[in-house]
Amino acid sequence: MRLGTFLAALGFLALTATEVTAQTCNGLAPFSAGPVRLGAGLSSSEGVKGYGVNMAAGAKSGPYASGNVTRVEYSDLDGNGTLFGLGAGYAIDVNPTKTVQFCPRAGVEFQSGPDIDTGTGTITTSAHAVSFGGALGGTVPMAPTFDFVPFIAASYVVSRATAKMGGVSESDSQDYTEVDVGAGFVINKTLTLQPMVAIPVGLDGAKSAFQLAFTFNFGNH
Repeated sequence: MRLGTFLAALGFLALTATEVTAQTCNGLAPFSAGPVRLGAGLSSSEGVKGYGVNMAAGAKSGPYASGNVTRVEYSDLDGNGTLFGLGAGYAIDVNPTKTVQFCPRAGVEFQSGPDIDTGTGTITTSAHAVSFGGALGGTVPMAPTFDFVPFIAASYVVSRATAKMGGVSESDSQDYTEVDVGAGFVINKTLTLQPMVAIPVGLDGAKSAFQLAFTFNFGNH
């Protein structure tokens, strides 16, 4: 993998890896079904995979926040990366029946590693990304215990990836737009299976990332 392509992949995955933060507006069960959510998921882009866990909490409608930890692996590198992320947003009911929501949202991610052994030294890498945007989603009841929740989201992202070796540092900073399209399959209002594709617009060297997430809501308001 060329360094420029590698740095771009670092920056993009730092935003997309197993990011499940919102509720109906992002294709998930609403926090009205349980104010706490635990989740796990995987994401995959060209030459890169991420496996992570997520925890979120929120009001029935209104503010919510989340955090995630992800292991990032590269198909042509021995080293792995570790990603930490935080996100927050505000869920706004769009219609009187509260089946459609819009959520302004923001997030920050930081990835450490992988460290790459070149034989003559070690390249240490890191990346961070800051994003802000919005998501729109709606619930379509299919059966008493099954809902289909499609969504679309867009975020403006400021990302930076860095590689260092022997006191020499090379960085790549890019601003771009990410478009997320997906849907949640919600069982008993609490368990969600959510496939999603994240599409980078204007990010050199990055490919779309595919994500599959599982989440479970629990607790009482």
